[in-house]
Amino acid sequence: MAWQVDQGILDQIKDVKMEDRLSTWRKEMKAAGYRVYVDRQRLFTESWKQTEGQDLEMRRALAFKNICDNMPITILPWEFIVGKATPGVVGATPAIDVCGDYMPAIWEDSDEMTIGWSAHATLSKEDKDILRESAEIFRKENVADLSNDAVRQVMGDWHDEAVAAHVVDPGLDAVFFGSSSSSCDFPYIVQNGIGSYIDRAKQYIEDERQKARPCADKIYFWKASIICVEGMINLAHRYSALASEMAEKEENLKRKAELESIADVLTRVPEKPATSLQEALQSMAIVACGKIFEHPMHNYPHWGRGDQYLYPFFINDVRSGKITVAEAGQMIGELIGRWGTSLHIMAESLKESHQVNYGINALALGGYNQNHEDASNELSALFLHMVGLLKISSPTVTVRWTPKTPDWMMKAAIDCNMETRGGIPLFQNDDRTIGKYLEAGIPWSEAVEWFGLGCVYPALLTRAEHYGMEGLAGLNLAAFLDMALHNGKDINGYQLGPDCGDAKDFKNIEQIKEAMWAEHKYVIDRTVECAHIALQIEPRYMREPYWSTIAVPWHFANGQDILIPDPEHSLWGFSDRAIIDVADTLTAIDHLVFKEHKLTMEELMEALDSNFEGERGEEIRQMCLAAPKFGNDIDEVDYLVSEISDRSAQYIKHMDNSPFSNFMITREGLSWHFSAGLGVRALADGRKSMEPLDDGSFSPMGGADKNGPTAVLRSVLKAKQKDAAASVLNQKFTKTLLSTPGSQDMLVKYTNAFLGAGGTHIQYNIMDTEELIEAQEKPQDHEDLIVRIGGFSAYFVQLSEGIQDDVINRTEQAL
Repeated sequence: MAWQVDQGILDQIKDVKMEDRLSTWRKEMKAAGYRVYVDRQRLFTESWKQTEGQDLEMRRALAFKNICDNMPITILPWEFIVGKATPGVVGATPAIDVCGDYMPAIWEDSDEMTIGWSAHATLSKEDKDILRESAEIFRKENVADLSNDAVRQVMGDWHDEAVAAHVVDPGLDAVFFGSSSSSCDFPYIVQNGIGSYIDRAKQYIEDERQKARPCADKIYFWKASIICVEGMINLAHRYSALASEMAEKEENLKRKAELESIADVLTRVPEKPATSLQEALQSMAIVACGKIFEHPMHNYPHWGRGDQYLYPFFINDVRSGKITVAEAGQMIGELIGRWGTSLHIMAESLKESHQVNYGINALALGGYNQNHEDASNELSALFLHMVGLLKISSPTVTVRWTPKTPDWMMKAAIDCNMETRGGIPLFQNDDRTIGKYLEAGIPWSEAVEWFGLGCVYPALLTRAEHYGMEGLAGLNLAAFLDMALHNGKDINGYQLGPDCGDAKDFKNIEQIKEAMWAEHKYVIDRTVECAHIALQIEPRYMREPYWSTIAVPWHFANGQDILIPDPEHSLWGFSDRAIIDVADTLTAIDHLVFKEHKLTMEELMEALDSNFEGERGEEIRQMCLAAPKFGNDIDEVDYLVSEISDRSAQYIKHMDNSPFSNFMITREGLSWHFSAGLGVRALADGRKSMEPLDDGSFSPMGGADKNGPTAVLRSVLKAKQKDAAASVLNQKFTKTLLSTPGSQDMLVKYTNAFLGAGGTHIQYNIMDTEELIEAQEKPQDHEDLIVRIGGFSAYFVQLSEGIQDDVINRTEQAL
């Protein structure tokens, strides 16, 4: 039976406004600027020096607890849901114990440092001294450097060169461990409280001791879990005491009551089960701080399916009259805002592919439930409404579309998109994503609970995701083709792959394809070799006892840190991208050289190697641009996209990853196409050297889709990319067009038709090109303009000029 929503509550949601609490937060957040707080690093290092020689799991747990017990905390005047990883409105904390000496600015005389793509902060001399001491201590015992060293011992400088040439990404310095950028088990935590982990760990230890041969590593792990959870409970009690102290001094009666409520709630959660929406959100806020305390390199945990596990608290509180719909919205908005403006100090290899200053945070809404019915509910609508009101670049909101998704849900999603305009939310086909899990042998009960990880990468609470630190992430197929045309050498001239012969000697398009696949196979084989080396090294020098307790349930129950992957409870993934660029390029070569004989391979290669220089070069470039392109409903190109995506996927899926499961494939977004483009010389599709590639794994080349939006959809549906759990398609519609009567209903129908026909994913930038050009020229007047880049959204004025131009040059579609 389909879910019956309360229309009265839906009507009330539409009337919820941005009240003083959120308005004040937004104003203060924008005025605060970026700041680096060194307290977490200072406290970690302090503990580390005192525990030398102890078990690694215990050392990291004791350092974690030292942070929880001593981290400076604040409750700002507008806060009702409290708990932040740093004391300020927004702030970043270094991760030197994880990454080593990864911030060059701490050794420079200047007091300014860059912490993201365009985020700058200042550091005092005292703060720099703290970080310098930590850098000296952890320079020889951090997992990023030690993993890289091990890879170099086996593979020489190959992997360094591959990352430098943007052929694979990210580098090992990105420190993506299994599920390290995923979500914790909020459904369990709000229902049971984190105190239950202590009781369970004690029982596990007792049971292990009764065995004839107890495992010391498991006992260490569970003891470390207890230490970490006790630290989080202590942190909650510290906030409770601070709220009580502030309440005693508060003269405003309304604020005094709020502080007293905060203090009271924090005596119970997150230790005990939540009994209200306030308690559930407060529990999540405190628990999430621990993720940053332990591993600060990424962001707060993703919400996961927030509209599902929080729904009982929401509906019970609203129906009982305990809170109003508006009050629920303000509390949810607080946490959306805080998590959506979290900062982290990026590794160098991430800055170009993650051109966003705030950490990527994600929220999944709707989708199937365990009974195969659509699970959209009133809280789904409230989340969408609050995201629209806040108008911030994060979270990445995924509407899990099903054939049963109700019209009110789709309209609420499009309303949110009209408010944010930058691709929030995206729409992802539930049948497709769940189907990929089922094909991998994962039961429906687990697969149906998937949520987006960062952009569109699907994740499960029950399985650890491995797709980053181990080198298993982005593969640049355009670079493989470029290497095939240049004797296996990358853009920097390094012999990264095999020499497949001089491009001028290729006699037909099939020879070029086979050369490209030779490069493809060589690079992926080496990338997996790197991964298995890293997997051996990581657990020796890094552990995450807190995250291993509250994230993937199997790891806690079995006393095994999440950095030690388990064959039955881990998933492995690749993202092979630039398929559209390759198809367009091969089509152009085939037409211009082998079919129409307008050029010789020698003439074409001279034009490419000169970056289309001179009059003749530009003439050849125009010929390349005029060749058939994906996105125009042209069978030849569309089926070539299918051929390339299928062959790449089949090779990846059938690689030996024993003892672990075969690789899954997701072709996500990020701003990967910008960084990957830096590793590709000029292509025969007309793209110049080092320019961005296509902006999503299914998006046409910028400006090449000339036959309207439905032609793009027909191309996508023919190309299929059937082996990918998700493939990103960006489309751009004008704000003016969608302001006309009935146009938003048309967009709902358009979305339903595409996904109903088998489309995997779609998202919309809703803005006029003139507005984007003006924002580029007058950034100070457009600070809040949000755009969808690939799989995530960002503030337009914070992006590189190359990405800005890429968004501007995308085709404006008309319904």
